[in-house]
Amino acid sequence: MSEQPATFWQHLDVMRGGLIRSAAVVLTAAVVVFMLKEPLFRWLLWPLEPDFPTWRLLAGLGLKQVLPEAELINTELARQFIIHMQAALVTGLIIALPYVEFEVVRFVRPALYEHERRRVIPVVVAAYLLFMAGIALAYWVLFPFTYLFLADYQVAGTVHNWISLQSYTSTLMLMALMMGLMAELPVICRILWRMGLVSRKGLQRYRRHAIVGIFILAAVLTPTGDAFTLCLVAVPIWLLYELSALVIR
Repeated sequence: MSEQPATFWQHLDVMRGGLIRSAAVVLTAAVVVFMLKEPLFRWLLWPLEPDFPTWRLLAGLGLKQVLPEAELINTELARQFIIHMQAALVTGLIIALPYVEFEVVRFVRPALYEHERRRVIPVVVAAYLLFMAGIALAYWVLFPFTYLFLADYQVAGTVHNWISLQSYTSTLMLMALMMGLMAELPVICRILWRMGLVSRKGLQRYRRHAIVGIFILAAVLTPTGDAFTLCLVAVPIWLLYELSALVIR
């Protein structure tokens, strides 16, 4: 006797179980990270130190960077504790992301054909690696140069920069998550191609428009104004666009 297909409510119950388990793993990772306050904020505040690898690399190339004299301040009683929780939660989510992806794959796998099941694992692994690469680009390149420019920027000599810890951490985490999501472009294009919404010829036809849009986006993300930082952000995104055209043959 053949098995009866699962009902809508059974699928909903399976999805709810996956969401609960994923939330539990994320919260567990966040609690562990929360308890490791010193190494967590050592990483978050490292771009402010002269021994940050990006600054040491530039110094080795003869391009010494002078860090801004602006200080991080806190003006709210509970703000540092809230920032600590936010940073722990975002970091816990990044750490637990492989398990979250595992739950997503386990939920959708029964609805896939056999040949699709063999392809889903490489796609998930590629998505995670691209996401981490985007975060690395934001942490090591995009945010340090953004801070280097904005923390020392003044509209007048009488206006001094006192940067709040909330502004610093939220900008860093937002940039990291945004670049991580943008790095998913090849995977997203692959999925859209499978759905018949994009084609390789279409990506090639609009390549010039895409390059202009990428550089405009990079200019928005990098308000430093120098061509070096602009290219550091725009070129990887452009290469991801080209990679997207290759993976949707």
